[in-house]
Amino acid sequence: MRRSTFLSAVSAVLLAGFLGLAAPSAAHAADGDDLVGGWYALTWTNSPTLYKVAKDGTLTAVGSAPQAFGIAGFDVDATNGRALFPTYNGEGQLWEVDLGTGDFTKVADSNFTDATAFDIGNNGELWIAADNLDGSRGFGKLDSNTGQVTRLAAGPERIAALATAPDGVLWAFGYSNKAYTYSPETNEFTHVEDLNVSILAADFDTDGTVLLQSWDGTLTRYDITTGETTKLFRMSNSVPGFQGEAFSVAGPTDGRTVDEVLNPPAAPAVTVSSGEVTAGDEVTVTGAHFTPDATVRIELDGTALGTATVDDLGAFTYTATIPVSTTAGARTIAAVDTTSNRTVNTPLTVKAAPAVTVSSGEVTAGDEVTVTGAHFTPDATVRIELDGTALGT
Repeated sequence: MRRSTFLSAVSAVLLAGFLGLAAPSAAHAADGDDLVGGWYALTWTNSPTLYKVAKDGTLTAVGSAPQAFGIAGFDVDATNGRALFPTYNGEGQLWEVDLGTGDFTKVADSNFTDATAFDIGNNGELWIAADNLDGSRGFGKLDSNTGQVTRLAAGPERIAALATAPDGVLWAFGYSNKAYTYSPETNEFTHVEDLNVSILAADFDTDGTVLLQSWDGTLTRYDITTGETTKLFRMSNSVPGFQGEAFSVAGPTDGRTVDEVLNPPAAPAVTVSSGEVTAGDEVTVTGAHFTPDATVRIELDGTALGTATVDDLGAFTYTATIPVSTTAGARTIAAVDTTSNRTVNTPLTVKAAPAVTVSSGEVTAGDEVTVTGAHFTPDATVRIELDGTALGT
């Protein structure tokens, strides 16, 4: 059975980064504490760096770790304005990052090694998957005070991501891109479905969709109910060499209630280079926040003018020619996203194209012919020519 949830996925342990997402805007916990809003990425490098991620995929550095370590799991503790993560390589450690200052602090040493997934449950549980707990399929619960892990079960496969749904159900995602749910009552995992996008980390949001991150840093929105996927953007375009490892969403899904609605993603928008154009002339149509890599069909009052390809950041530009036959008046330019089937309109005023008529289509050399023009520039001078030879003005 399909579930409607929001999760997020991360790049593989072999890559060089760790991505975290917090809520898109500031909100307030029930006790009045501010949540740290925004999406965050934490890279796995010689100097792990916390980035803030904009909706267009732009990364802005917030702070760097005092030492090098591997990262393969991450979640946001929104009430306390921090992110928690276990280290991947070497002896296990639990670290926290202040999402406001970017400061890194070690919380505890632990008995795990090579943690592959991590999640904070709705009741504050610290779920962890680590290679040394049960071959490469270990799963357990981490005590933040002692740093010790209690093994609970063998995972259905090597676990790449853990995420708790708003209803409290813990989900696990394998490196084979399969989704599972975990039952504390039976201590067993149940296969839910196979996904068509690589899953390397996961987290739920309130809109019922899932954010998946592929190996190259691309984020894809996935609707588990319909199976539809929509590519959002590629973060590695912003910081050369960036590879995300995991990400997390701060907000109501971490078990804390908020009293403000989080800002939704920016809606697709279309503009034209000029609000008024003469029939037969060109106009540039520019779009933003469309489905990355989608084909957009440009229309004038329902008539196709051409197509444009959206770039990785959701933008496109297309220069369209307004047909000479277009009737003057108020018209509508439409951009149709053929992936999402969403149409965005913008107004355009079309002026009639200049036209010339002669009193007779046939005349004897030496005789006169009357030339009449319409829709020319008012008060302008018009030069009358015959095969390039000026006849008068």
